[in-house]
Amino acid sequence: MYQNIWCEKRGGNQVEVHLWDDVAGYQNFIFKNYAYVRDGGGQYRSIYGDKLKKVTYWTEQDFKSGRVLNQIFHWILVSY
Repeated sequence: MYQNIWCEKRGGNQVEVHLWDDVAGYQNFIFKNYAYVRDGGGQYRSIYGDKLKKVTYWTEQDFKSGRVLNQIFHWILVSY
């Protein structure tokens, strides 16, 4: 099966994704990057019970300090 992908940064946290596939053909969509931060009033919960809020902006320092969580294998989210 043939597949190809090309991504173009659009500004902010948006990326335009171009996807080619020999079955579905060409697809194009905007991907908005997101992550989660611990927040007492958050809408989501981690598997550890922490309340989390979805965010679309963070700094490199937020990520390095562990304040921002965006690795799905570390956090499984459930809406409550």
